[in-house]
Amino acid sequence: MKRNTQRRGSIALILIAAFLVIGGLSTPGEAVLRPQTITGDVEKGMPWVRLEKDMALQAGDQIRTKADSEVSLLSEDGSVFYIGENTELAIQALEFSEPQKTRVSRIKLLWGALTAKASTLSFSKNEFSVETDTVVAGFKFSSARFLRNDQGTEIYPIEGTFEFTTSSTIPPGQRVVIKIGAQEIEMGPAATLELLVEAGRTRVLRVRGMVMMNGQQVEEGQEIGTGAAPTRALREEMPREEERQEFEIEYDMPPQTDADSPSASPVDVTDGTTQSSEDTTESEEEESEE
Repeated sequence: MKRNTQRRGSIALILIAAFLVIGGLSTPGEAVLRPQTITGDVEKGMPWVRLEKDMALQAGDQIRTKADSEVSLLSEDGSVFYIGENTELAIQALEFSEPQKTRVSRIKLLWGALTAKASTLSFSKNEFSVETDTVVAGFKFSSARFLRNDQGTEIYPIEGTFEFTTSSTIPPGQRVVIKIGAQEIEMGPAATLELLVEAGRTRVLRVRGMVMMNGQQVEEGQEIGTGAAPTRALREEMPREEERQEFEIEYDMPPQTDADSPSASPVDVTDGTTQSSEDTTESEEEESEE
């Protein structure tokens, strides 16, 4: 009788141990963000300490940059975050497990400027979002720039599929604006907008609630044009050349023509040669002597 009891106890312990091992393997590991480039005064909190390149950032950490300061962060899944000056954000969730095909990344922008590029992963659980106090932006193979200031939230979708969802209330004087080239889309409270941005074209996949552009309600299936001026302005605000290479985002700007070059010389259109003022004077003197 005692032997049977001991055997049952041993079997129970083995089953419990196996359950714990399997459960441990099925739980995605906590991911980290690692600084790639740091310029100026960048801090990690809390408590606030100076951010160094050898530090790892986890869920629950906060980051803030001072004036003329910036930092780029790389996730284990290959996603990239560029944080501009005078910016503060909180890392709400970071998970990554390649065996379990799981990626979770949630960043809250409290103030300032953030550019985010989600890596291309076909995982069964794939959550990537950036949010402010008034809007949540879900990404799918996407990249976008976010601005949070005293006027509200501005979002510049660059490429990919996006789902924007606003909070149930938006404080007076605040706006949630999606900028597509020269167009501005303003979202009201408790609204949803899903966009596909690719090859310079933007198409509305889904819309719910008050989503306005040029005083009219945005409709599902609507095509939204882009303009050159905001693209140039966005390019000027994007990271420096090395950060652009990290994001792998191409920005096609008009090539410089000869007319734009300050060193261009006057050309004689008759024979394609450049004629100086000295040559002209000598030829005139020879004609007068004859």
